[in-house]
This record gives sequence, structure tokens and C-alpha cells, in this order.
Amino acid sequence: MTPYGIVYKDTVPAFNEGAQIWSERSGFINKKYFITAMLLSSLSVIAVNCIILYFRTDKESYLPATFFLTVMEIISVYFLLKSALRKNVKNVFDKASSKSFKQALLRENDIEFSTPYSKSNYFYEEIEMIIEGVNSVNIIIEKGNLPVCISKSGIIKGEAEKFILILKEKMKEKYIYENKLGGKRL
Repeated sequence: MTPYGIVYKDTVPAFNEGAQIWSERSGFINKKYFITAMLLSSLSVIAVNCIILYFRTDKESYLPATFFLTVMEIISVYFLLKSALRKNVKNVFDKASSKSFKQALLRENDIEFSTPYSKSNYFYEEIEMIIEGVNSVNIIIEKGNLPVCISKSGIIKGEAEKFILILKEKMKEKYIYENKLGGKRL
């Protein structure tokens, strides 16, 4: 096989998609953790509301006021936790992005990633999985670590279709295509 490479740069849509795919696949936002956090915050909200409203309101309006405030605060806490977790994932990816050009080179037995400052090789057997989204190709080398996020629209040299085709041939069942944009199936 003749080596085939691409030169690319990072783009925001690809990194946002890569962050979403990584957080779903890696378990960074653990559902058990999220549910536990919601239950604890809900219980504390209910306790605080009960104490404050018990001394501040008439006895007839105590239960309706407590219920209304509790529901509103629990909904607010849910959206606050969800947005904070998403923002943290995007911040992790933003720190990994760079303005310089990067290169990915597919060879017979391995793939080489290089930047102006570093170079690394991985055999195809070492790669955990590859997830192709609408805007990006995410190469997960080790579960739990950040993937190599290649932007389809940020390719400067080479063809994305040819690169993806060769990658599919090499990775076979480890190659996954997710037809998602912004978390919604197309």
C-alpha cells in the first residue's frame, strides 16, 4: 500500500461534535453520577424550601408554595448541571485544539499523526475505535483518553473521502458511522 496522508486544521464544528461523541462514548458524563447529583440537590432544595416557607407563609399556602418553588428549583438545577457538564467537555477539547496544521498519514500497518511539535505512531490493532460523524472523524486510541479529532471541512491537502475509505478498509468492524448533528439524528 502506498502511504496516504492528509493535512488538516481544527474547526469549531468538528470539535463540538467530537466533544459530544467523546462524552457519550467515554462515560465522562456518567448517568449514575448525574442522577445522584440531581437527587442530592433536589433533597437539599426541598429541605430548604420546607424550612423557609414553614416560617414565612400562611399554613393554607404552605404546601402549594413549597411544591411550586421546589419544582422550579429542581428544573433549574437540572439545566444548570447539564450545561455545566457540556461546557466542561467543550473546554477540555478547546485546550487540545491548536491553530497550526496537523497531518495524518495512513500506512500499511500503522497511522502516524504529526504536528509541528510532535509525532506519534499507532498500529491499527492498538486503536480502540473510529467514529465518523457529520463534521469529523474521531480516532479513539485508548478508551478514556481524548480522541484525535479530524475535521472533514478543515482538510487542506488530500481528499477526505479517500482518507476515510482507506481508514474503513483498515479498521473494518472498529469503524462506526454516527449520522448525528448537534445530538439529533438526521
